[in-house]
Amino acid sequence: MVINRLGDVPEKLTEEQFKFLGYKEHPEKMISEVEAWKLAKAGLLSNFNRDTTYNSVMEKIFLSNKALASRDSDYKFSVDSLDVAPYSGGMKFSMETGMIKKNNIDVPVLLIVEPNPFDKEKPLTVGSLTDVTTNGNWGE
Repeated sequence: MVINRLGDVPEKLTEEQFKFLGYKEHPEKMISEVEAWKLAKAGLLSNFNRDTTYNSVMEKIFLSNKALASRDSDYKFSVDSLDVAPYSGGMKFSMETGMIKKNNIDVPVLLIVEPNPFDKEKPLTVGSLTDVTTNGNWGE
């Protein structure tokens, strides 16, 4: 979410503006952005606008010029390969999702397991299909 800003909150109000906002006397401090927005919507304040737009997280964070320029060419980012374990020759992480009831609420869960663990008895994991958590043993 990005808030596009045009203009500043006025430091002083006209008689008409402060009466519109319901003040009996001139306020001692600046009015809020919400009050300025109300004045602008009522046509009592020009060159003031606040507009919210929504941007794609993928484009804003991962595909921005800054992000693309900072990446090492050996490690190109691709959403399509997020499930591929690094240095595994293309082996994919085991990924499962599900729903469990927690306090009578359906909650989504996930479990990700390393595809070719060094320790077959204790593969690296993150998440759980039986508990609401993103903990695992990756940091051990």
